[in-house]
Amino acid sequence: MELRDPNKPSIDPRRLVRECGKQALAEMLTTTGYVPQSHTLSDVALALRQYHPILFGGPRGSGKTSLGEALAQGCNLTLFYVPGVEGLSPREVLGSWREGAQERAVEQSIRSGTEVTTARTLVWTEEFYEKGEFLEAFAYAKKAAERNQPPPVLIVDEVEKLELKVQNLLLQPLARGWANVPKLEGVIGVRRREHMPIVALTSNNLKLLSEPLRSRCFVTWMELAKPERKCESSARECRKLDPISSRRR
Repeated sequence: MELRDPNKPSIDPRRLVRECGKQALAEMLTTTGYVPQSHTLSDVALALRQYHPILFGGPRGSGKTSLGEALAQGCNLTLFYVPGVEGLSPREVLGSWREGAQERAVEQSIRSGTEVTTARTLVWTEEFYEKGEFLEAFAYAKKAAERNQPPPVLIVDEVEKLELKVQNLLLQPLARGWANVPKLEGVIGVRRREHMPIVALTSNNLKLLSEPLRSRCFVTWMELAKPERKCESSARECRKLDPISSRRR
């Protein structure tokens, strides 16, 4: 997790697109040195307008992950990152109960005079649930909404490397904004779609993704940048780093 800078204002990119259009989004991204492809910019703007997670497909080097990072950087938003690593378990992605802490809490309650049955019911709360990076983003989004702050950005990188059972565990949060955890009192996440994390999933091979996962997202395809576009991006970055010499030319 990369926290936003509390000393700088944050921008809600969903609100930015709705009020100022996709060109304002493009200008914000270019402040980070990222020059979006035209069709990608349109797709991202539409996904933001409709509060949908966006799934970026494309070859390595096409700028999929960088776009999500630029969105977080340009808008000064907290960034959560889940790497697509083969063998990553549901526990590592979503979280798990802290069984040791639960057992100690039950024992302490019993010593304090609480009945055994009652003591065991008191430990199924968020205090005893260690959230993985994915659900942590949704919990953070809830706190951000309560503080009237923009939501965080959540990147799930190379999601096709996650096992299908893990992919399927992402469906409820992606569709609803919150997750039910067995035995947990309440849910983790938000109830209103506009408060959901801004989710960007990336994949080098969309065919390896489950159909339910693809259906939860707005899917767009990114091509490798053409040489002239790379030159344009480099030139903009140089002008940003050395504005005086740029004006002289």
